[in-house]
Amino acid sequence: MYEKGDEKNMADFLTQTWMVTNKSNICVTWPGGYIQGIFFKPSLFDNNPELPYLQGRVFTEPTKRKGVIVTTDIKTATKVAFTEKDWAEDKNIAAYAALFSSAIPFAFLYRDYGNYTFIDGGWSESMDVEDAVLRCREEVEDDSDIIVDVIWCFNHTLTMGDTSGYNGLQMWSRAKDIQKWRTGTFIYNYTVQAFPDVNWRYAMIPSHKPPFEILPLEFNDKKTQTMINTGESDALNALNEGENISHERMLKYSQKFIDNTFYNKR
Repeated sequence: MYEKGDEKNMADFLTQTWMVTNKSNICVTWPGGYIQGIFFKPSLFDNNPELPYLQGRVFTEPTKRKGVIVTTDIKTATKVAFTEKDWAEDKNIAAYAALFSSAIPFAFLYRDYGNYTFIDGGWSESMDVEDAVLRCREEVEDDSDIIVDVIWCFNHTLTMGDTSGYNGLQMWSRAKDIQKWRTGTFIYNYTVQAFPDVNWRYAMIPSHKPPFEILPLEFNDKKTQTMINTGESDALNALNEGENISHERMLKYSQKFIDNTFYNKR
């Protein structure tokens, strides 16, 4: 939607969109409540309101830059990527791709489209960095001319400690933290190794864990503002540190756990 060089306005638009979006724009409970969603429907919530909201607010203008929206086809367990080439042919594709990509299993409806059945793209690849590099290769002749900044949506720092006294909920939360850490930091580490000549400029991980949500996407104004404030603060800190510093720190952090994971001595 925004030209290159107009990132400030793009960031302001995204921030404002999150602040004005409420739960009813995206999903509603089924008439029979959570019981109907859990036992008699494909999802806990009915998120059919999401598509017209996306069509009306986000994807009404022609694209002005490259873009990739990743989804997961649960029939084949593979990643499917939609790009600006797809929505240049049909402007509705972008909104549908965003709908597919946000189809969080259990929470939101899975989506049938042609021969595919789509769910959230994060289930096939939580961090799709290589697609960004490959798209940039369409524009430049050498990888050294590619600059990549990576921003994590979750706090992936993994602390060590005694878990013997954990209850069930604490153990489940710990397991999710491990899963997020492995899929996020491992993929980043291996992608950097695959594209060593790329300029990996910033790797920003939230300095604080996002506010706890019992259900996904609560659209709580205070929690949303907290996450926005954290993002702005972390971005300023990364800029003040200088280029490549956060990237090198991320590599050292992830490599330490990789080295201690495989063939670990007992």
